[in-house]
Amino acid sequence: MEHFFEGKKILFIGPKFFGYEREIAGRLRQLGAHVEYHDDRPSADPFVKVAIRRFPALIKRKLAGYFEQILENASNDFDFVFIIKLECMPLRILHAFRSKLSRARFIYYSWDSVRNNPNFQGAASSFDALYTFDTEDAGQDPRLKLRPLFFLNEFRELPALPAEYDLCFVGTVHSDRYALLRKIRQFAQANGKSTMFYMFVPHKAIYWVRRVFSPAFWTSTRQEFAFDPLPKKEVHQIIAKSRAVLDFQHPGQTGLTMRTIEMVGARKKLVTTNALVRRYEFFRPENILVVDRDNPQLDSAFFETPYSELTPELYEKYSLDGWIRELFSVPAEPLDIQE
Repeated sequence: MEHFFEGKKILFIGPKFFGYEREIAGRLRQLGAHVEYHDDRPSADPFVKVAIRRFPALIKRKLAGYFEQILENASNDFDFVFIIKLECMPLRILHAFRSKLSRARFIYYSWDSVRNNPNFQGAASSFDALYTFDTEDAGQDPRLKLRPLFFLNEFRELPALPAEYDLCFVGTVHSDRYALLRKIRQFAQANGKSTMFYMFVPHKAIYWVRRVFSPAFWTSTRQEFAFDPLPKKEVHQIIAKSRAVLDFQHPGQTGLTMRTIEMVGARKKLVTTNALVRRYEFFRPENILVVDRDNPQLDSAFFETPYSELTPELYEKYSLDGWIRELFSVPAEPLDIQE
């Protein structure tokens, strides 16, 4: 892909999300592109984040000024304008970008459901290519092409360690996750399966609000939860020492989570509540166990059978390089597939 991206200029606008935006921009630069990145939000301040979702009129002027400055400084020499999600940019400014950067190919990707994004319908006509991670969105809107997420090479390179846990979970506890985790842990322990759950809540105050107002948390204890995110290296160690990884999609989404795709790269078994995973080409019943969200039960035999290897082409397709290749329509070439 180096020949395709060498010397290309890319304007990349997208949300900061657990450092994935840095990984995307970094890989494009490694491939030879000049990347100018801007956050989709004008500020990481918690008030701004809440206002964007709940009270957009309060920061309408701030949003406009932020994107107008980016537009003013942009010269018409970009080859690509690559936008993820497009939650905050006013549509009139997007249209101005389209007019000013007339030689660029505009590419849109959503790693959230577009039905949660009021901007999408008015923005779609400004793009040359539109992609979504969400199965249902792609099925309902012919303009959207389904493209699942990706895994980073660090998951392909996890060490082979002796298994200490049959099942692990590392993630944020929101929506109905706590109730699900309790059910699965109780079922696992009753059937002789070991678990390691790192249940993260962003702030102690959030926990206490849930402890009072959410019935699922009424019998919880503060000691069950962690209030500091686990360093990436420790997450990788837990996954490497586990036979299978537990993951839940958000109830409002039908796309596959990043964790699902990461387990493809890690060659790890997955337990998930998302039945739609059965539609994907990498699905193997030996590797992925689908459980009912209301009544999750584990199959003990699933943890005893070996992982079933996929083809090298599938591992490459779901890598970051495979994701970039598809979104930017890189011409087909012999793949340098990493084992």
